[in-house]
Amino acid sequence: MSDPQQYVATVSERLVSDGFEVTPNVAVDGGMAGIWAGRRNFQASMFSTVSTFVIVRLDTSVDAAHFTAFSAACFQAAVRRTGGGRGLGSSGVCFAVTAVPHADPGLIAAVEATPPPKHWSSFEFPVLVDLGAKTVTFHRQRVLWGAAYVGRFRRDAERWLQPAT
Repeated sequence: MSDPQQYVATVSERLVSDGFEVTPNVAVDGGMAGIWAGRRNFQASMFSTVSTFVIVRLDTSVDAAHFTAFSAACFQAAVRRTGGGRGLGSSGVCFAVTAVPHADPGLIAAVEATPPPKHWSSFEFPVLVDLGAKTVTFHRQRVLWGAAYVGRFRRDAERWLQPAT
């Protein structure tokens, strides 16, 4: 199994090198996230200035309800952080990441089968990281809402969040 603290350090380094400001140990919805990373930049492919957030929490185990609740809480916190304005030149992406020592196969199946919630001019992208298996799990099926952007989110999740081998 990957060392959880080393995982947080590695992800932080990757995000900093990609232009994020990283803050460790931030409270989100009554819990603690190991990383809160954010950046704001213009992306021509999205026709807007995009606020991107990556929030990573380490947990010993998690069920589907807590996984979904954490993602929703991260998304709402990201919206508050940006002032809530979206659309017509401003959009957002929130990667809510839960890293566990060993992910339950049922949870992995649920994450892969459940499309991310839809939001106006913003994307909530929940991610499950299994540190023991060194895997990154998210919804991989084709989506209609935001299909032009989701491929990039998937590549970013793999690049930023993959545990070191």
